[in-house]
Amino acid sequence: MEWAVLALLVLAAAAFIAPALRESGREGPGPQEAARRAREERRRLLEQLRSIDADFAAGRVSGEQRLERRRALGPRLLATYRNPGAGASAPEGEP
Repeated sequence: MEWAVLALLVLAAAAFIAPALRESGREGPGPQEAARRAREERRRLLEQLRSIDADFAAGRVSGEQRLERRRALGPRLLATYRNPGAGASAPEGEP
């Protein structure tokens, strides 16, 4: 009977420990995935810059608004070049 109780305790402990052990092996995206995300983020930010310039050329925004919008995108764009994984996960409104 003691063996059954001991086996149940071992199973209960394993049930609590196993999920933590499975998660500890995961490190997140590898360097290739981070580089792919950075390229995609750069492509998206450069497209936004082209859109801002097109709006200015069409007269939809003033020169001051164009400059303000371009400056807002600058830090995020630079981050994608300096640290390939950094800019890819930044929220939309934050640099």
